[in-house]
Amino acid sequence: MFLSVLRRTNLIMKTVFLLLLCTVFFSCSKRDPHPEAKDEIYSDLLVELDLATKGVEAAEKEAEAALKDIKKATPQTGQINTYENKYFEAKNNLDRLKQQKQYFEIKVEERKQEAQIRYEESLTKGGRKWPDPQEVAAYKLRLKLYREKMEWDKNRGGKKLVPEKKDAKAAGGEHVGTEAPASEEHH
Repeated sequence: MFLSVLRRTNLIMKTVFLLLLCTVFFSCSKRDPHPEAKDEIYSDLLVELDLATKGVEAAEKEAEAALKDIKKATPQTGQINTYENKYFEAKNNLDRLKQQKQYFEIKVEERKQEAQIRYEESLTKGGRKWPDPQEVAAYKLRLKLYREKMEWDKNRGGKKLVPEKKDAKAAGGEHVGTEAPASEEHH
């Protein structure tokens, strides 16, 4: 009886070991069905799309409010012209934001497809790393340069625009960030 229990226990342990081995072996080769979820660029584009969507909603409310103001305006007072100008500005802003939202929708879908292709490429021997840190760094740099306010001087190159400090004139007598023209001579 003791030997039969020992044999059953041994058989159960072998079965459990084989199941664990098969699970480990087969789970390692499972492909990610949504590789874009790990992509920083894709997530950033989703955030931008969300911001654009919220901007469209706010602009729609603004345009509706401007239209209501036109209907409430008193004739022959000039209010209609003012309210019409506000309405057309709101409509133009709404159109611009809708285009921006559509742009981000297209970019998100484009990036999703690119992420899936690049993920499949990364699984091949000699494929690029996924997500590619160099590509992410280049994207972040491009985004940073796009968002910074820059001024270009043909002789000195680009420089970052920094607002002037108001108290600098009182302290030193000169504006911060301004230079005298080259033709002037200082005595």
